[in-house]
Amino acid sequence: MLCPGTPIGIATHTDWTLLVPCLFTGPDPYALPRTIFVHTPFLPHFVESTLPGIHKDARFILLSAGADMTVPRSFFSYNYKLRGFSGDINSAWGKILNDPRVIHWYCENHDMNHPKLSTLPTGEPRSECSMSVSCIYILTC
Repeated sequence: MLCPGTPIGIATHTDWTLLVPCLFTGPDPYALPRTIFVHTPFLPHFVESTLPGIHKDARFILLSAGADMTVPRSFFSYNYKLRGFSGDINSAWGKILNDPRVIHWYCENHDMNHPKLSTLPTGEPRSECSMSVSCIYILTC
């Protein structure tokens, strides 16, 4: 099946990009990812299907964006709620944050706080770090 779209923006700079319905990888699809971008509506699939299959030795930074809903409680989204996500740390968002492979999660529009969770800035910064995941990676490691 052909993917209806290709990664754009910051998603083009990550090792793996998960967009509905496709997973894009770098040149070596078997290399352990250091950065993973997930389109926000696809977070439930990431938790249920992708995360369990990532090698136990992988350590990566997660980035999620691309929807006008908050994570994990889906505020301001009247038509769509993220399956399995809630304010409960035992829900899907807690599975991400408590996973030892996740170094840090940069999330657009998050509505809860956690030490491993930071806001992914929106818009395009005007600097040498513009649209660069490596700048985020350096700041968190």
